Amino acid sequence: MAKSKIIVLSIIGFIAISMQIPFLTSDPDVNISESRGANTDEGLNTCQIRNLVNHNDLTLDKSDNFVKTPLFGMILFLPIKIFGSNLLTGRLSILILSVFLCLIIYSRNKYWIFFGLISMITVYSEYYIFHFFHFCLAEILSTVLIFLSLFILVESRKYQSTIQPSFISSSIISLSYFLKIQFLYTILILPMSIVFYILVDKKRKKKWTKQLIYTFLFLILYVIIYYTSWYLPNKKLFDYVMLDQTSNRFIDIPNLIPHIKFVINSIFYNSYLKYFTLSFYIFFVIGIIYSFKSSTTPFRFLFIGFSFWILIELHKLSMTYLPTRYLISLFFPMGLIISSVLLETFLLRARYKYSQLLKVIPVLALIFFLISNGLDYSSSYKRRTFSIEKINDYLSRYNFHGKPVIGAWAPSLSWKSEAISYPIWKDYFNDESVIEKHKPAIIIAEIDEEDSNQAFLSKGINIDNYADSIKYFTINKWKIKLLWIKNSTSNRVDISY
Repeated sequence: MAKSKIIVLSIIGFIAISMQIPFLTSDPDVNISESRGANTDEGLNTCQIRNLVNHNDLTLDKSDNFVKTPLFGMILFLPIKIFGSNLLTGRLSILILSVFLCLIIYSRNKYWIFFGLISMITVYSEYYIFHFFHFCLAEILSTVLIFLSLFILVESRKYQSTIQPSFISSSIISLSYFLKIQFLYTILILPMSIVFYILVDKKRKKKWTKQLIYTFLFLILYVIIYYTSWYLPNKKLFDYVMLDQTSNRFIDIPNLIPHIKFVINSIFYNSYLKYFTLSFYIFFVIGIIYSFKSSTTPFRFLFIGFSFWILIELHKLSMTYLPTRYLISLFFPMGLIISSVLLETFLLRARYKYSQLLKVIPVLALIFFLISNGLDYSSSYKRRTFSIEKINDYLSRYNFHGKPVIGAWAPSLSWKSEAISYPIWKDYFNDESVIEKHKPAIIIAEIDEEDSNQAFLSKGINIDNYADSIKYFTINKWKIKLLWIKNSTSNRVDISY
């Protein structure tokens, strides 16, 4: 690799990571989602693998997370084992791995380096995408893997080989749902893109046809591997979890159009996404026009791949529960289309120097994104709070001697304590005879118990009566209480010094 390329990639990587540093120990931004998931899911997605590292306990039926996110947990095992159980370890692990995968793409050649530089402004600095890059969640890593698989597919057009790129791209995109099963739908992206490549790339029609067959076979192979190695051994728990995850998740047909309009107006036209969305509309139309022009760049193939990615993601607009983390894999290709069209405009400018418009459009667009995203970054920086870190520090003072800390918030607030942790959800997990069966040291709940769907209140139980003492905290807009359970005080050993 040329020295200049290494320098540029190092700069991209350094900027991408250094921008995230001020947020690595802060609470999720208060405006990042209406759902509490951005605050609780980092703990929920990792509690079982942390229980394994700290207590050699990988009980699958204490939570619904590891059965949905097996590869995500496995990826975090070594970092947590080596660097300890804390949120910073989890966040840095996902951030560094995601940035590294992006740098693999941009290391290909000058075209991809310029693509990366533009994407730094249009994609990675976009408010939602930026923040989810430093969360210890599967969403951003799965999204980057989809991007990487499309990159492999697009670059494969240069070579006669069909088996190798089909295997690599299929393997990478399959990892996205190995990380989190909800990404299973992404296996449609590669075949749909290749079918369209066959239609528009007559010179390579035979090659693309072969690649379509191999890709389809490899994708099916990975589905079989997942089915036999993970689904069947955990069938009862898996079915139980997925029944909850899929039941009543989509709006009924008569209300579909009004619901989609509501989602678009409330999310895509909010103050953070309005101009990003409008820019996407404009650049998507320009991209269609560019797709009919002859070009030596991979633009046409990228545009097709990103477009089918977006098309597949649009099913989420019909979901009744739609936190922003579900939409990261939609925002991302929208930004990639903007980036690819801007880059193609730069290259067309070089070919058609008489066109003043082609000189102005990309420069003005990048200045706009730089200012807009920069203002969002600045306001997020000023809003930072550190309640989750403070509660983690508080609990890290105590040795619980194997007694669990439980509640929907518990896994996010007990990283540093290394306590066994798992959630409580009414009619779902750990909601029966909680005190008697689980003998918790601490129960953590919201004041109104909305986090557990009133697991205790619905049974007429006032958990405050079981508490030796209660501490109250506020995390963003949620008010929670931490209850030290009676008869657990013998385990309340202050180990701070």
